[in-house]
Amino acid sequence: MGNVVGASGLQIDNNMLIIRTSKETLSGVIKHSKHALNSCPKGRPKDQGFGEGDIVLIATRLADLAPGEIPICHAMVVRSVYKDEGGRESNEIWGCSWKYIIDGYECLRLRNPFDINDVRATQEADGGYKAGGTYVYVLDEDKKVILDGGYLAVADDEAMSSDSYRERSRDKQLTDWCRNNP
Repeated sequence: MGNVVGASGLQIDNNMLIIRTSKETLSGVIKHSKHALNSCPKGRPKDQGFGEGDIVLIATRLADLAPGEIPICHAMVVRSVYKDEGGRESNEIWGCSWKYIIDGYECLRLRNPFDINDVRATQEADGGYKAGGTYVYVLDEDKKVILDGGYLAVADDEAMSSDSYRERSRDKQLTDWCRNNP
């Protein structure tokens, strides 16, 4: 993982992951700004770890999408990752037990939803975004495309829960929001 700088000068120093979820669990992810997994992402490089400040793109599983629906519509910045002892918290939120909880600062709706396969710079063999699995890391070249394309811009939506966010400019990116809301 490198320091990725977009054409606008905006940069991402942290991991960016796409985490897939079903339509059944999506509302809980958005409402609680949390996602659950049975294995904990290790970070890239592996010795760096995964956690606070990393960006999670929430993608609805392709099998759950109707024709014309776009998978990545929400994103959040990670606050913490922790074990869900006995699966109690995940069971309360989603009705199923998972081993780990990814807690985000706020799950925000993106202004320009996208499919990573439509905007990526890398070739299929490089990214493997279509492969199965719950999560996949976004490669640096594709992070740059996401930054330059404005795909982290969040929607100007009155339904968002953060008054401090609503007061900010609609052109702010998710990475700016993270820096100002530790």
